[in-house]
Amino acid sequence: MISSNKITSHFHTPPLGHILKPLRTKWGCFFGFTHNQIIATLSQSRSISDGDIRRLLGEVQKIQKVHYCKGLPRLSISLKECRQISDKGVKNLSKFLRKYPRCLQSISIDIVNCNKVTDQSLFYLASALRNQQKYVKQLSLDFTHCSHLTDRGAVRIISQTGRHMQYLSKFAMSISSYYKITDKTIIKLCNNVSRGLREMNSLTLRFYQCRNITDQGIEYLGFKNKRKLEKLKQLSLSFFECPKITGEGLAQLGFQINQHLTHLKKLTLNITACGPVTTENVQLFGSNMTQCFGILQQLTMILAYYWKVTEEIVIELTRKICQNAKVSKILL
Repeated sequence: MISSNKITSHFHTPPLGHILKPLRTKWGCFFGFTHNQIIATLSQSRSISDGDIRRLLGEVQKIQKVHYCKGLPRLSISLKECRQISDKGVKNLSKFLRKYPRCLQSISIDIVNCNKVTDQSLFYLASALRNQQKYVKQLSLDFTHCSHLTDRGAVRIISQTGRHMQYLSKFAMSISSYYKITDKTIIKLCNNVSRGLREMNSLTLRFYQCRNITDQGIEYLGFKNKRKLEKLKQLSLSFFECPKITGEGLAQLGFQINQHLTHLKKLTLNITACGPVTTENVQLFGSNMTQCFGILQQLTMILAYYWKVTEEIVIELTRKICQNAKVSKILL
């Protein structure tokens, strides 16, 4: 058991619904309720244990049964920097999700900087998410800085998402692992989106310090060799400290997007502190995106720590986009 003075917790007021009085548990953590959502935030609770997770979620379940017998369509759970949490704690969370009424439309789970969490946790979550397969329309998963995660766990949760959540319209995932996340995860994700997630209109992916993701992998994020995704309107891709991603991959990604994402309205590309990117690479990216520029309403590019990209090519690329796109935004 942990005392409340050991926990720093935060409660953010949701923008929708009428707020009931937040539940402050004897563990010092906050749970917020509205008529349509529940928020459980245990951020930076470094002393909280796996057993505490089980007890805390038990308290939430009691309150939910009393006040919301039909369930809540939105669920957000944050375990950021809960460094004592292991696979056992995530298993308790998964049990909670499996028992939850099958009515959730939006799920957000943040398990960030929890170094005792392994692929087994992703297996538990993948199994639990199947319980909500016919209802979930928005899913956000953040596994940043969980250093023991590998392709094996990432592929499992992606496979379950693509196979069972046919009505998913918005998907976001963040993940980092130095050498254990590779192109295999990207390829599997793109296969699932193109085959099963036909209702997808917004896709956000963030990769941190994934040193075995390469140019060949990010080509698939333009859905190389896949059917055209007519409903995908927003695509956001971010890569931080992924040294095998270079300007050549950026240019090829532009080509694939131009060929396969013909209804894209908003595109965000953030390549920060990765492999070398030159002026010629950015120029080729612009040339490869000619058709897409006529459809895009907004393009945001962030290329940080690249001194070889000159001001002249930025101006040229901006001019090319502004001739076609209704709204343009470039940050270089």
